[in-house]
Parts: sequence; C-alpha cells; structure tokens
Amino acid sequence: FIILFLLGVVYTWREDRNGALLLIFMMVLPLVASLILSSRMPMVPRYLIYLLPLYFVGIASVYPALSALVQDRRMVYIAIVVAALISMPFLATYYTTPQKNDWRGFSSELSGITGEGDLIVVLPPYMAQPLDYYYSNATDGTIELGANTGEDLQAIRDGYPGQRAFYVLTGDILAVDPTGDALDWLDKNAEFAGQHMGIYLFRSG
Repeated sequence: FIILFLLGVVYTWREDRNGALLLIFMMVLPLVASLILSSRMPMVPRYLIYLLPLYFVGIASVYPALSALVQDRRMVYIAIVVAALISMPFLATYYTTPQKNDWRGFSSELSGITGEGDLIVVLPPYMAQPLDYYYSNATDGTIELGANTGEDLQAIRDGYPGQRAFYVLTGDILAVDPTGDALDWLDKNAEFAGQHMGIYLFRSG
C-alpha cells in the first residue's frame, strides 16, 4: 500500500503539481511534528490515525494510471482479494491487544487501598487527566500531586513528612525524565504495589 501511495503521489505530480504538493505537505508535516513530540512524550500509531484519509487519497490517485495499464477487469478483482487476504492476519490480531490503559479499573482499585490524608503522586503530572476522570481525591480524602523527577519526589516527601504516599506512573515518565532519575528514586524509597495494564503503582516504604 505504501508503494501504491508513492505511485499515486508521482502520478498526481504529473497531472496536478499543486495537488501533489498539498498531499505531500499534509502527510509530511504531521509526521515531522510527531517525531519532535516523541522526544517529550510517547507516540503511538493511533495518534496518527487522522492521516488515513490522506493516505487513502494518495492510493486512490494511482487508479487512473493503473486502469489504463490493466485491460482485464478480472485482474482488478483478483488484486483486491489478494490485498484483503494479505491484510487479514494483521487485522485479526489488531484489537486483541488493549490500545489504552484501563484507568476506570485502576481507579477503582486505588480507591480501595487509599485513605484520608494519603498522598497520590502522579508521574508525569499530565497523566492526572485520565486518572481524575474516574478517581476523585476529594471524595477519597487524599492529596493529589504531580512529579517529573526524583528531585520533585524528594521535595514532596520533605513537604509531607510521615504521610503515606502512593505513586502512580506510566511509561510516559521515560519521555519526560529520560535519565531515569524518578525511577531510581522510587527504587530506593518506595515499594512496588502492583500493575494494571500499563499503569504502575508504588507506595512509600
């Protein structure tokens, strides 16, 4: 399909250069932006799903050129069947692996083990958005904070001495803190309390 897309762009370039340039820029610019953002946050394929319509336009653009070459229409049907058969093994397993973390289930478990006055430290802080959608620290009586580095974690512990703390983190922390400073701090000062899909929970030692 990538080959068909590239052929479509080449054919469009011959027929309509402005259209080809528009198609190229609308595909390339988001990909470049994603590469830049990947240094700050994890990028997964579903973040780029909005590019599929442009991708399909590029593939469809090659149809006029191919239709002129293929005289027997049965070959077109055979090509479609072959493409479908090649794709089936990948599509069959696509939805068997969860694409998103189960924050609802995790929040329910977190509410069951935390109590009033406990600290909930989220790493990195922006992961509080999906957590807070299902978990209410006001209802649970906990104090929710955010941290990016080991220095942040130490400052929180110094600011709340003696209080029990739970640390909620995902793989996103490696994008925010690629040095692993926060993970090293947790390894020395906290205990692993469990994992729910891609969400990890530590508690103060």
